Amino acid sequence: MDNKKKILFIGGGSEIALKILNKIKKKNIYCLSRQKNKFYKKNYIIKNYSNSNLEKRFRSIKERFDVVFIFNGNFEFSTLSFINEKKFLNLLNINLLIPIRIVNKLIKNRLLNNNSKVFFFKLKGC
Repeated sequence: MDNKKKILFIGGGSEIALKILNKIKKKNIYCLSRQKNKFYKKNYIIKNYSNSNLEKRFRSIKERFDVVFIFNGNFEFSTLSFINEKKFLNLLNINLLIPIRIVNKLIKNRLLNNNSKVFFFKLKGC
């Protein structure tokens, strides 16, 4: 990956994000996360991934990115014979809707350069 490309890790505090960060060792990697991490060029802290918090945070970002990695996911064991609708809807929100909202807000706020790439990583068990 080109050293000049600006990279954004969303959920950059996750174990898999930190392992990938360690492997690629680039200087232009930014992080949007609920916690600060000293390994990134800049941290954008977000309280949670609600629509309003995402919108507010993305409006404050002045960078444009070439590559975005979205690290998210949640897993909870269930079977079709015992489905908890509340838990199912929460998992659907975390694993599908939030990543779609993130991409939508990146585009809406013009935070992606032309020909940028977005990659989705699901966390363990998802």
